[in-house]
Amino acid sequence: MAFYNITNRLFFYKNAKLKATVLKTVFILFLFVETSFSYAQNVTSKKDQDSTNNKIENLLKLDQEKSNALFKENKISRERSLLFDAISKNVQVADLTLKTGIDYKGFTTELNNVIKLKKTAIDGII
Repeated sequence: MAFYNITNRLFFYKNAKLKATVLKTVFILFLFVETSFSYAQNVTSKKDQDSTNNKIENLLKLDQEKSNALFKENKISRERSLLFDAISKNVQVADLTLKTGIDYKGFTTELNNVIKLKKTAIDGII
């Protein structure tokens, strides 16, 4: 038991305390670095947010322009179909009037106007 010395025992005790302190410091430093890295990944820069907002705004503007174009197209198509329906109805009324005939004299000028309208309507459709 010659090598068991009290000074040796104190040296190991001090060395163990030093190792524990170093390990605690390294562990705290590691946690700090890890936390800062994780927060850095979640925070987006102002530039990224602006470019994302601009992309979304551009996409919404394009969508709005497409919707407006489709609305105008459909509106024109609807008006055109209403006009063609009205013309078709007038042509049918004129045909019926021509087939049934008219009994009084003052209506001949109006009949000629109806015939002209019918020809004009047919020319407009074709």
